Amino acid sequence: MPFIISCDAGLGELALKAPHFKLGRLSRSFATVHRKAQDSARARLHEWAASGRIDGFALAYLGMKDDRVPARPADLVPRSAVASYPTNFAAMARSDFEAITTRGEQLMRTVLPMYLRSVHR
Repeated sequence: MPFIISCDAGLGELALKAPHFKLGRLSRSFATVHRKAQDSARARLHEWAASGRIDGFALAYLGMKDDRVPARPADLVPRSAVASYPTNFAAMARSDFEAITTRGEQLMRTVLPMYLRSVHR
């Protein structure tokens, strides 16, 4: 059976303060719908694992708060270096690419052992 390894680079938590103007409200509505779709996809992973359809999964969140990273590496790329990166299709600067991919790899290396232990019990 498959084991899924995934890194979520989504928007993370929405700001507590809601916008008052039309464009801001429209953007907030889109972000809310997108977040619910992502929540649904993550729920399916849990359902598949519980039903035996997959052996399990490991999911790291790129926007995880630094103080919550288990076994935090000394050279962790800080959340602040990647949290405000735009979700568009513009070419990425090499430094942004390296920050995002390095943080994703660092986070996965910290959470993967925890998930793999649960599979091999």
